[in-house]
Amino acid sequence: MTARNLQDATLSATQLLLLSAASERQDHLIVKSDAVTARAFARALIALTKLGFVAAVEHPADVSDREASEPSFVVTAAGLSAIGVPQPVQARSKQDHIIALLSREAGATLDELIRATGWLPHTTRAALTGLRHKGYGIERTQRADKVSNYRIVSIATKRQAA
Repeated sequence: MTARNLQDATLSATQLLLLSAASERQDHLIVKSDAVTARAFARALIALTKLGFVAAVEHPADVSDREASEPSFVVTAAGLSAIGVPQPVQARSKQDHIIALLSREAGATLDELIRATGWLPHTTRAALTGLRHKGYGIERTQRADKVSNYRIVSIATKRQAA
């Protein structure tokens, strides 16, 4: 749906109720309210799906067999935007997080980088190599406890790297 069509979408009271209630849930799951009939709920879901405001999702492992036979829906970013819910700021990448840790005066150990990213040691070391290839000057020193410490000491510009 284009931005113009999105602005032209007029939502019914039932659709607004479903989107608003789901936006307050942590999982953003659409749940039928007692105030909404089964027919109105189904019609609202069909319309919201066509608008791209909700999407079908896999069932969580903790649902009963009866509930698993019915599809589940969550509010999409477009649905949240349609009712004026502010979108969360996109999380930084793991590489950005590594750069931030290495940019500290104290730098970071390999174990700190592994804990911060959840990567395996060889993946973390490969990320350090990747940063070196991108022009980051990474200094490796040994602390008093014999643990290697990494720190960014310089960032080469594209002109210097060429």
